[in-house]
Amino acid sequence: MCGLLISLTAHSAELGIGASVKSSDSSIYLPITVSPKFRIEPYLRYTDLDTETLSSESLAIGVGLFRLIKPAENISIYYGGRVAYLSDETTFRPFAVPVPPIGFIQPVQFESRSELDGYSIFPAAGFEYHFSEHLSIGVEVGWEYSKLDGTTSITGSPIEGTKIERNNTRANVILRFFF
Repeated sequence: MCGLLISLTAHSAELGIGASVKSSDSSIYLPITVSPKFRIEPYLRYTDLDTETLSSESLAIGVGLFRLIKPAENISIYYGGRVAYLSDETTFRPFAVPVPPIGFIQPVQFESRSELDGYSIFPAAGFEYHFSEHLSIGVEVGWEYSKLDGTTSITGSPIEGTKIERNNTRANVILRFFF
């Protein structure tokens, strides 16, 4: 920690704000370039999915630590990882199922609701093109592992001990503005 404070005083940290927006997934980033070779990037990601049968909201609050490489004047490459706290709420509502030739069967009247929290680990690498001293656009790719646990209730009856582990890849286009 003392080394980080000395580094911040020796080199004026470059602060910024960034965003990545997809149809149901939005993130806000706060890049802090501590030195020409190191960036800390706190972030907030909100995911919202709503269909006829499924409603899901997820919030991630985390931080990324990245090694920076500058192979050319306007280009930066970075690698490292992100860790985050996750909170997830999902509701599943059944729908009518067609059965020929009878028509539609009425669905069983139940609702499944999960309230989970946990963490994610996201090793990542990215490429950034700097349009100017203040504006860049980048692409970040990586593999995300997340582990969540909590409660699921079916029609109001809670079931403790719900556990979910996910592995997936992520790709983000990030627009960053530096002050």
